[in-house]
Amino acid sequence: MKALNNVEHFIVLMQENRSFDHLLGFMQSPEYPIDGLRGDESNPGNPNDASSPRYTVSNDANRGDPPLDPGHSFNPASITQMFGLSKEARQKLSRLPDTEPTNNGYVYDYQQRIGGRPEDAMKCFAPANLPVLTTLAREFAVCDKWFSSVPGATCPNRRFAHAATSEGYLGGTQKTTEARTIFEVLKARGLSAAIYYHDIPQSLTFTKLLGKQFFKPIQRFWVDLEKGTLPNYVFIEPRYLNWPGFPANDQHPSNDMQEGEKLIASLYNAVRKSSLWEKSALIITYDEAGGTYDHVPPPRTVKPDANSGADDDEDGKYIAFDFDRLGFRVPAVVVSPLIPRMTIDSRVHDHTAILALVEKRFGLPHLTERDKWAGENDLSTLFSLTQARTDTPVKVMPAASSEVQFHAQAASLNDLQVELVESAESLVEHDAALAQLRQRAITERNQIDAANYLSEVMRRAGIESEASPPPHDGP
Repeated sequence: MKALNNVEHFIVLMQENRSFDHLLGFMQSPEYPIDGLRGDESNPGNPNDASSPRYTVSNDANRGDPPLDPGHSFNPASITQMFGLSKEARQKLSRLPDTEPTNNGYVYDYQQRIGGRPEDAMKCFAPANLPVLTTLAREFAVCDKWFSSVPGATCPNRRFAHAATSEGYLGGTQKTTEARTIFEVLKARGLSAAIYYHDIPQSLTFTKLLGKQFFKPIQRFWVDLEKGTLPNYVFIEPRYLNWPGFPANDQHPSNDMQEGEKLIASLYNAVRKSSLWEKSALIITYDEAGGTYDHVPPPRTVKPDANSGADDDEDGKYIAFDFDRLGFRVPAVVVSPLIPRMTIDSRVHDHTAILALVEKRFGLPHLTERDKWAGENDLSTLFSLTQARTDTPVKVMPAASSEVQFHAQAASLNDLQVELVESAESLVEHDAALAQLRQRAITERNQIDAANYLSEVMRRAGIESEASPPPHDGP
């Protein structure tokens, strides 16, 4: 705890939809014994057919893989991936099975429901293709048992990251919430907090956060960092949409992984050279696994509160969930000069570990039973050095651009991007022209229409968007 008391600024970057094995699994070696991949892990094409061929993990994923966005809903995607159930067996369920998951349904879900090539479901990245994330993992701390908070999609998991609950929300069209968040708790104690966003912050669904007291465009982050006026708690939202000249950097399939590497590098490099370096901690994680392969089944956990939820599949079949099991494993890297090199934390965590760490540092109350649980095994032990290291990398660099070309603006909107457009309707009143633009963006799933629509919504809501003033990805 003594070392943690030296940390005055917590900076969190939450990226999109990648599992631990998918990004970091092939880092495993005798010298770096994380719970990663041996290289012979596999999934059957059909878990319900003993004669079905098996597909083995590979380390040849490129910056645009997987080419099709895997399923990541609670029902049917996560249930299928965890338990390998056929559609007929799944639709007989009324709630999540009591048996332990086997994680043998990734190929089955990706091939049968998404229509993708089975081998693409098992593609993972070689460390050399993600030099920024893997360098930071080696140089500081990696958590190899960090799971998403919910076996489901982006929005409920991001709610847990802010409020330690989703209030029973499992996915689908985003609903606003009045849940109490870490931001209000910090403010009530006289501490500062901010959400720095690139285009539209998903956290706008927290109605108590609306206004200008917490939301700041990403340009302000670089200015505040350079001036040494960064808040005590910072949450950074990446660019979810592909804007003209500014591609998405959230790393959501099938957005460009390299754009996310650039974002992570720019954050680390800027913090590293700033006057706040020795009293800052940077946490990089991913909201959920996004249907990408991981070999470690999600464990059981404590319910955050009394809320339960249910999610329906494409046929309208609902399955209930009590929020008593974590989601799939995701990468989590904790960066600080107070952390020894090559630290590996194999304790079970979820996104509320971030909340528990901040609560412990500043003496704050927990929000729900979930972050209370996280506090029983918190991240403070990672900060074990009383003197800041002097051997940390001065700068990290993304890999050189490959020959793979991206035409992201022409790509169809992914499910998250559609949800962001849908949820923005509640921010301002819509005239006929704005309503028409919104509907066209959703119906045609067009990137440019979506970007234009969200930019106009942000303008009318009085929230400065990345389109004005000109956007920046780094200092």
